[in-house]
Amino acid sequence: MILTGKECLKLLGIIKTLFPNEKQPGEDDIKVRAMFWADIFKDISFGQAVEGLKKYCATNTSGFAPQPAHIINCARQANRLSDTAIEFYLHRALCDSTYHSEEQFDRLPEDLKKIIGSPAELRRQALRETDDTRIYIAKVCKEYRTRVESGTLDNTLLVTAAERTKIAETVKKLGAVE
Repeated sequence: MILTGKECLKLLGIIKTLFPNEKQPGEDDIKVRAMFWADIFKDISFGQAVEGLKKYCATNTSGFAPQPAHIINCARQANRLSDTAIEFYLHRALCDSTYHSEEQFDRLPEDLKKIIGSPAELRRQALRETDDTRIYIAKVCKEYRTRVESGTLDNTLLVTAAERTKIAETVKKLGAVE
């Protein structure tokens, strides 16, 4: 599942081919970049990265080569849940959340759990009127789309102190930093 250094080299080769006018790094620099990108792409497979690159090429009009964040965002958008899927999950969960909200919450996709917040919120929504439930589902769909498009649904783009240390160690191993 995790993108390896070799796969990052392949991905960078594809980018080099697709964007020939970009300044090309030297061989040593490309290896450092590949290792660095492998750390950034820790939650993405090679196939997802390629799909993200395809979506970037199809939708971006800047003409510039993508950065890792662009590829991750495009891959995330390509794999997002549809409104219909969200409605299905929420209807199923809300139907049985009056008494079994914890079990229903655990069955939801991780992304929806982040938006809903807790089993208590599921139970609270299950006890509301039907019209309120429809409004709630529409609100969750909108929040999901907004977070996917902004890249804030998960923290893959945020680099923690531990990740910064790991990246620095990787770069140091390659001899790029003294």
